Amino acid sequence: MDQLKAINTFIHSAELQSFSKAAHELGISPQAASKHVIQLEEFTGVRLFNRTTHRISLTEEGRNFFEKCKLGLGAINEGLRELKAVKQEAMGKVRLASPYLLS
Repeated sequence: MDQLKAINTFIHSAELQSFSKAAHELGISPQAASKHVIQLEEFTGVRLFNRTTHRISLTEEGRNFFEKCKLGLGAINEGLRELKAVKQEAMGKVRLASPYLLS
């Protein structure tokens, strides 16, 4: 199981309160989104969602996990943005030619 992928799917599903909407946003099938969350639940041994035929809602444990994961994923995304910004910054030596002596 790819834990990061499963957690990302869990977060999207919790935010959108739908496996189908989360799957669409992530570019995967609804079955794959559901499978990721089921694998996460099996891995942790904790039910994260209450499921009915028409909707999902977080369990108490799921709500606590969601809050912690959201903070962690936010930090990861911030780190990725910073890495991309470093790549976009100009780097290297700059040589300046001037007809006058600068002191």
